[in-house]
Amino acid sequence: MEKLLNVKPCPFCGYANPFLVKEKDYDANIHDNEEKVRKAEVWFYVVCLKCKVKTQEESSRERAIARWEQRKEKQNDVHDVAEFYKD
Repeated sequence: MEKLLNVKPCPFCGYANPFLVKEKDYDANIHDNEEKVRKAEVWFYVVCLKCKVKTQEESSRERAIARWEQRKEKQNDVHDVAEFYKD
C-alpha cells in the first residue's frame, strides 16, 4: 500500500489519507503460443482505511487515482453513491 498525498479526502467519511493498493493474481493462466503460461494480473484501487470504501479496480495506478478524484465532493443519496462507482 502507498499513502497518497495531494488527493481528495474520502467522500463518505472525510478521512484525508487514502491509500493506493496494488494487487496481483498469480492464478491467472494465459495461453501463449499453445502453452499455458502462468502470469500475474495486476490491478490497482484507492481505499479509505477509516470507512473501507474503495474505488473500482483499475489496470493502472493513474486510472485508480483518477477514479478517486473524479467523484463528487458530497455524496447525498444512493444515486450519488452509485455514480461514484460508475464506469
